[in-house]
Amino acid sequence: MTPTLLRSATLCLLLVFYVRGDGALAQAAARNPSGAAPAVPSLSGPPAGGAPAALPSTTPRPDRTTASYGDWILRCEMQAGLSGRQCEVVHTVLDQRGQTLAQLVARRGATAASILLSAQVGTNVTVADPLRLTVEQAAISLTFRRCFARGCFAEAQPTEAELSSIVPRTEPAKVEFHDGDGQVVSLPVSLRGLTPALNALRIADQDGSG
Repeated sequence: MTPTLLRSATLCLLLVFYVRGDGALAQAAARNPSGAAPAVPSLSGPPAGGAPAALPSTTPRPDRTTASYGDWILRCEMQAGLSGRQCEVVHTVLDQRGQTLAQLVARRGATAASILLSAQVGTNVTVADPLRLTVEQAAISLTFRRCFARGCFAEAQPTEAELSSIVPRTEPAKVEFHDGDGQVVSLPVSLRGLTPALNALRIADQDGSG
């Protein structure tokens, strides 16, 4: 075969390969008109049971919370063996050295609308005489129930009228009791913030026992 014929045959073969290749490319373009790369199958496969369910978002309540209302503190905490939180309103009477002289605590009474009032003082008391929370002529009497090494405790469930005669007052109140020698001990008690604190206590009790 002469060189001229060899070159002609080579050009014919190249033309055939070009036409066939172009046709294959055209067919591929027809199958994928977007020009995007074909999807690569996942090696891990679909998750078992379909898409995983979204976990519920929960924010746990703290075990103990406090809120200040003037000179009174609302505190709620979880207690073992009890459902919901237990809430109470507390006021502490301190001496000049920061030592506790007395502590008053209000919590829910036998009914949702009632208040159980308790007071803790030292052990040098005459338990036969009641402890009194007074503002001028108004007074709530608390009966001493028990004494421990850390103090003696008096309790009362005052009526709504008794609470109304003291709780809204703005002037200072007093805690009065008799010591072991029969002498009257009088300690100042601030009522500032007691009204909103008791309102918050009732709301906390309505919200699922705190």
